[in-house]
Amino acid sequence: MAPRYPMKAPVRVLVPAPPPAVAAGEAAVAEVSSRVPPPPQAHALIEYASEQELEADFIENLSQGGAFIRSSHPQAVGTPISLELRLPNGTTLKAQALVAFANGNGMGVKFTLDAEAEATLEAAIAHISARPRRALVVDDDAMTRSMIADALADRGFEVLTATDGQDGLRVVSEELLGLDLLITDVYMPGMDGEVFLRTIRQAGGEADLAIVVITGRMEAGLERRLEKEGADAVLDKSLGPELVAQAADAVLERKRLMRGA
Repeated sequence: MAPRYPMKAPVRVLVPAPPPAVAAGEAAVAEVSSRVPPPPQAHALIEYASEQELEADFIENLSQGGAFIRSSHPQAVGTPISLELRLPNGTTLKAQALVAFANGNGMGVKFTLDAEAEATLEAAIAHISARPRRALVVDDDAMTRSMIADALADRGFEVLTATDGQDGLRVVSEELLGLDLLITDVYMPGMDGEVFLRTIRQAGGEADLAIVVITGRMEAGLERRLEKEGADAVLDKSLGPELVAQAADAVLERKRLMRGA
């Protein structure tokens, strides 16, 4: 299976108009209609917009073989569409595609590419996959936040920080599918880590985000409760920032391997 890369790209899908109806018995009209070219295929204009607000429909991920388009009006399986994508490396890809599956969240499309388009897509995916992994560290203690962020940066991460759950939600919302890893404290003023975790997982838009919860008080039943809410791991802060970063990195890679399988 080709790896999938998250994107943040609005999409506008144009559905083909249905062919004109032909009355039964009107053979002459039917004969003429049969010579009329079929209506144009659906046309989806997908423009990469990492710094723009998402529209209602958007492309969620891209792979060598296709893409998934989030939409409240997915087309039926088997519908042919024409795609024009402005890719994150600045190139434009034009391709024919077929709706391979559809569900309540949108539709997966499979590309049909010629050699030139294949090379264009390969170059774009190389550009996307080369980006540094991105992490968000949420903790109300400035020193802890800074030390974990530095430890992650030493492991090659691009790191964002937030001071509590509410601030963390703002960052997650702004970054949408651009985050790979989230490390959050449990006990924070305002929105604590448990509510923050629950809010993210219930929203459903960050299913692939690896979430590691850290705490200075590993109370009985806390780990089990947080994992039930959607934490991929729960770590004790006493491990120190370097070991927390190492363990969180391992959690992220394990999740990626499981997703790829």
